[in-house]
Parts: sequence; structure tokens; C-alpha cells
Amino acid sequence: MNVRNSPVIPLLFALAGSPLHSAPPPWPPPGEPQDTDICTVVKDPKRFNNKYVEVSGIWFFDSGGISNPKCDRMVVDGYAWPPGLHMAIHRMSDSEARAYHETFSKAIEEVKRAGSKSLCLRVAGVIESKKKYQIITLPDGKKHGDGFGHLNVWPAKLHIVDLVSAGTCSDKP
Repeated sequence: MNVRNSPVIPLLFALAGSPLHSAPPPWPPPGEPQDTDICTVVKDPKRFNNKYVEVSGIWFFDSGGISNPKCDRMVVDGYAWPPGLHMAIHRMSDSEARAYHETFSKAIEEVKRAGSKSLCLRVAGVIESKKKYQIITLPDGKKHGDGFGHLNVWPAKLHIVDLVSAGTCSDKP
């Protein structure tokens, strides 16, 4: 396998996250994750800050986010945030990292074999939100949120505790 063309390499970088972006949530999370809908989380991420949740969505290979395009967007100062969460692996052992890599590799191969372009995930993790959401006006007049992940596009971050399942998407995430 050509490592440079492997879809797993960008995944590992996308999920690595940045420890400098904001303070991490409490670790390890207490108890069992709250089973909730990703749309509920992205509509009001502050409500879920530091909460341990389990959500499903479509994984975006290029930005390291999990989303559901059917969700309503959180709107702040006229800016509509993308309906999803940035994903970051948080405090993982080598054996856990190998297991995640293996699970994602198998899921990506399954997606390719099925001719699908979407990878659906069910993940458990701790939500990190902003205390205050800021919108930046760019020189061209367009607005942009100051959030999480690549280009700060996501309104919240999911610190992954467990990859529950991964595979091809049906008609809904």
C-alpha cells in the first residue's frame, strides 16, 4: 500500500486535534455516555459542554468532522455554523490507537467496495464548546466563525472516547 495515498494518514492528522486550542474537558469521563442526536448537540453546543455523549453522523475526510447535513444550524450574529462537530482523539494508548486505525481502515475499505463516498460513524466522547462564540468579518466582507478544527469551522469539538461503529451510510447518518 502506498502510504502517501492512504486515506488513513489524513484521518490520523485530522483526529489529532490541537492541545493549544482550548482547555481539555475533564478526563476520564464519568459513567456512561448520554445517547443523543448530533443535531441536538450542534444546535446548542454550550448545553453539552463537558458532557459525555454518543452521537452518529457522516465523517468528512477533509476536515476531520462528523456531521448531519439535515441538522438545523446554530446561528450567531447572522453566521450559520456547519451542522457538525470537530473530532479529536484524546489521551489514547498505543493499543487503542492501533485499534482505531484498524477499525477506520476496514470501514474505509468497506465504503470503497460499496462504491459509497460516505463513512458513517457512531462515536462516544466529551463535548467541548466555546464559552462565547465569536464571528469574524473577513476583508472581503464574509463572516467566519472562530470555532474548532481545520480553519476553525466547527462549532464544537468531540473528544473521542470510543468508536462505537463505522461503515457505509444508509439514507440517514
